[in-house]
Amino acid sequence: MILSNQPHGYEFKEIKRHLVKKGSYGYAVTELQNYFELENTGYFDDLLEQKIKDFQALNNLKADGIVGTNTYKYLSL
Repeated sequence: MILSNQPHGYEFKEIKRHLVKKGSYGYAVTELQNYFELENTGYFDDLLEQKIKDFQALNNLKADGIVGTNTYKYLSL
């Protein structure tokens, strides 16, 4: 959530999480790499995909290696 000060008062904006998967890159991937204590490359590679699949299986989620709404919820990111 982002809070910004506007002339009419504070405005809250919800940050929408985009689906990320192998081949994705950017800040969301870096967040995941930090969570799993991996090297920060910003690129969703094979190692991160396997960490995600293991996490999903451990939490009874569909272990597809794709980070969507349900996986984000369990990651608490």
